[in-house]
Amino acid sequence: MNNLIDLARHIPTPDATLTLAYTPIRLAMDGRQPLELRLTAPASGGNLPIVLLSHGFGPSNYIPSKDGYAPLAQFWAERGFAVIQPTHASSRVGGLPVDAPGAPFFWRERMEELKAILDQLPEVERQAPSVAGRLDHLRIAAAGHSFGGHTVGLLLGAQLNGEDFSDPRISAGILLAAPGRGGKNMTNENAARFPFFDWDFSKLTTRTLADRCFWNTR
Repeated sequence: MNNLIDLARHIPTPDATLTLAYTPIRLAMDGRQPLELRLTAPASGGNLPIVLLSHGFGPSNYIPSKDGYAPLAQFWAERGFAVIQPTHASSRVGGLPVDAPGAPFFWRERMEELKAILDQLPEVERQAPSVAGRLDHLRIAAAGHSFGGHTVGLLLGAQLNGEDFSDPRISAGILLAAPGRGGKNMTNENAARFPFFDWDFSKLTTRTLADRCFWNTR
């Protein structure tokens, strides 16, 4: 029971079940520090669909990390999903140095981190023994908030300057307050600062639920 939830409590969902969490799970990354993850999943049951949850950039020191978005990750896990949250390269608390190539946004590195998780799912299960053998590697969705929506949107099929970043292992997605169109739709100052927002949504054909965009208004 959550007394802070109002209208959403009327949306039909399964009853909440007991969950467990593993953190930090560490995955090797070439030429850099390990990628740290949090895995939150139902305590029982099998064939658990996987949700990759990509955090935003944001000014907070801790929300943009594997330790943020706890109410959302917990809600999904209580209702049958295995939620995997990376601390992205752009994170202040555990990301790459601010003088590393690609700083401060590391938009390419963030996508590579999500792909690395999919590449190393057996290692994720090895480090989370209570979940081992219970994840469904064929049912994978990705959800991203704010700048995480940009990361996930590219993996779902949106293109930048004709470059395709999509990953066919991801079969559905959710974009929460993701950036909208860039380029001429932004002020000159912001277009110069965020050239990677000038993406093409016409190639995004993966099943996707998108919330409103808010970043790049004039």
